[in-house]
Amino acid sequence: MQIQVPRKKKLALAISAGVLSFIALEGAANLLLAWSDREPTGITERSHCVYDPLLGWVNEKNLSVENLYGPGLTLTTNERGLRGSTPVASTTPPDRFRILCLGDSFTLGHGVDDRATFPAWLERLTPKVQAINMGQGGYGIDQCYLWYRRDADDLQADVVLLSFIAPDFARMLDERFQGDYPKPRLTLEGDALVLPREPLTREWTRGSPTLGGFAGNLALRELLLRLGRQLGKGGRPALEVAAVDDYRALGEALLLDLKRLVEERGGRLALAHIPLRDPGASNPDALLKWLGPFARSLDLPLIDLRDDFTHFVPGEAASLYLEDGHMNASGNRRIAELLLARLREHFPALAD
Repeated sequence: MQIQVPRKKKLALAISAGVLSFIALEGAANLLLAWSDREPTGITERSHCVYDPLLGWVNEKNLSVENLYGPGLTLTTNERGLRGSTPVASTTPPDRFRILCLGDSFTLGHGVDDRATFPAWLERLTPKVQAINMGQGGYGIDQCYLWYRRDADDLQADVVLLSFIAPDFARMLDERFQGDYPKPRLTLEGDALVLPREPLTREWTRGSPTLGGFAGNLALRELLLRLGRQLGKGGRPALEVAAVDDYRALGEALLLDLKRLVEERGGRLALAHIPLRDPGASNPDALLKWLGPFARSLDLPLIDLRDDFTHFVPGEAASLYLEDGHMNASGNRRIAELLLARLREHFPALAD
């Protein structure tokens, strides 16, 4: 005689089995990560950024996160949400040459203290310069443009320096950063740049104990993300997400409009390419083969720091990077020294 199990009891047993299986998998993932060098997959920007309906995420204003990148390595934001504790006036101070540094995490100074970012070093190397740090972790060229367009309309600058790593242009084609965080997507109608028309979904949290925060801290999720990165190494490099032809037209329209905006605000646009530790992972040659001639056609200075890196003594370039691939404090200083020398070639007023 077969015993009939009530439907509710079957459901309860199935749920219990599922929970126990999940706990077992999470425990196994924790053990595997404990036996290896555990690396965080969450992004540190979650500790200092808040949701933004246009950009996805921006710095919280007037914030100080002590020891963010290690003991004594603090990230501070001012009243504009820009990195640094010094207030930024709309107009350039007398006898100063203002450089507005626009860019991604390399400009923000991921991994180093406020005083060790390359914009901070630009100021420390010469009293002539006032440098504004308008960098943000994870930003593509599109987010840099949109941020400058919206929030820097009252910021006078002699030069707007858009610094980038090769993947920043390919990020224009993404609708999410790292597959998790919604970001804007620019489009074209003919040759005209079309801005986002709808606010991004509110999926950004800063250190809140929500379900999203809980999921982001799961060892199982971290293990799967690490496996995905390892599999990516076996085929096309993970950073090489698009060919230049996929974003060329969009990039040209964006740079044309950014140049127009900068000049309307009384400045001049300049570009700077920062080399990655592993250049083969991002195909900078293909990017710069297009970008170099295009920048020259617009009379935009393009500083390719790869040229300087090739003249370093053996091992010097590798010593400038952190383990995660960002620049360390010495690397940020070296970048500032190189940029300053090259900018003086293009802007005589900076050399006075």
